[in-house]
Amino acid sequence: MNIILWIIIGGVAGWGAEQVMHSNHGILMNILLGIVGAVVLNAIIALAGLALGGILGQLIVAFAGACLLIWLGRRLRHAEEFNFTLKVGGNPGASGAGVFCLRRPAM
Repeated sequence: MNIILWIIIGGVAGWGAEQVMHSNHGILMNILLGIVGAVVLNAIIALAGLALGGILGQLIVAFAGACLLIWLGRRLRHAEEFNFTLKVGGNPGASGAGVFCLRRPAM
């Protein structure tokens, strides 16, 4: 796909995601969400051994990826605390296992 087609598909997908997710972004953010959403979701789909081809397939992937990014952005912005458990080996008490916490700064 050439860059013009990326911009068109990204803009349409980002605009659609904006409408479905009830967001308010500008045209540049819509294009960015559509393009980045397509890249992210294509990577996830490729890990599963699948692929969607053609312009319509990429539009669907870009739309779903943009929705995913909007959802993720909302979750990160409104979360109080994120806990990620890092486990090394089969035993949670193994060396190197622990909890990594990110906290939102107090306002």
